[in-house]
Amino acid sequence: MTSLVLVAAGSVLFAGTPNPGRGGAPHAALTPTRVVVESITPSNDDAEPPPRAAPNPVRLAGPERPRLLVPLYSSMAMWHTLDVLSTQRGLNAGGQEGNPLMAPLVGSAAAVIAVKAGVSVMTIYAAERLWKHNRKAAVLTMIGVNIGYAAIVSHNFALATKAPGTR
Repeated sequence: MTSLVLVAAGSVLFAGTPNPGRGGAPHAALTPTRVVVESITPSNDDAEPPPRAAPNPVRLAGPERPRLLVPLYSSMAMWHTLDVLSTQRGLNAGGQEGNPLMAPLVGSAAAVIAVKAGVSVMTIYAAERLWKHNRKAAVLTMIGVNIGYAAIVSHNFALATKAPGTR
């Protein structure tokens, strides 16, 4: 009969057979043997094997979007928002809309916002199509759009602070 005694939190077991000279009792002296436990769970041949890790996901063919595009899209939306605010500030200060395409819409904030949203969507759509053929051109185009709108917003705020009635 073999007896096992668990010692040191399951990392080492002492195993041995009872000393026949002491009557073979379970509490008899054991010959110590070091055993390293690999698995404490019992083996069950009928149990299903543990689930395998999912294989790496399959990527769709095609290049990845340049990392700079999404931040450039976000900053363009910010410039459009600031353009609406700076234009409104200039109009409230007695200025006029300088863009002849937007001049008929300045009476309706909803119309101005709708046009700005549409321009943003169309610009992003064009850049999304462009990067699939020429990544560098798409990034440079969006940088140019952002610089252009930064200049427009800066000009609008400068005019709004110089306009009579703003002080």
